[in-house]
Amino acid sequence: MLRMYARTYDSRRRHQGSGPQDHSMEKFSVKKPFTVLVAVLIILILGIVSVTRIPTDLLPFISLPHMMVVTPYPGASPERVEMNVTVPMERALGTVSHVKNVTSTSA
Repeated sequence: MLRMYARTYDSRRRHQGSGPQDHSMEKFSVKKPFTVLVAVLIILILGIVSVTRIPTDLLPFISLPHMMVVTPYPGASPERVEMNVTVPMERALGTVSHVKNVTSTSA
């Protein structure tokens, strides 16, 4: 039982931050403020240079493999929409180059 208590005590002591390796960044920052300032400035300058050199395009070229056409026909039956809208549109879109498949739904 005594060993178990000693292990628990040691593990708690290790996690409380009582060792010399703890707070080393804080100690370094206080001991060498100029070095930290220079490091921060270098990181900021590199960040600004990186952001200004990133190429941006508002409308980049995107090749989408799908196309969707929606044509509202209020008050018409599905058969009428198919005959007056869907079939002529399928014929027109079927002539577009590089189209492999045309699928439609009339409602």
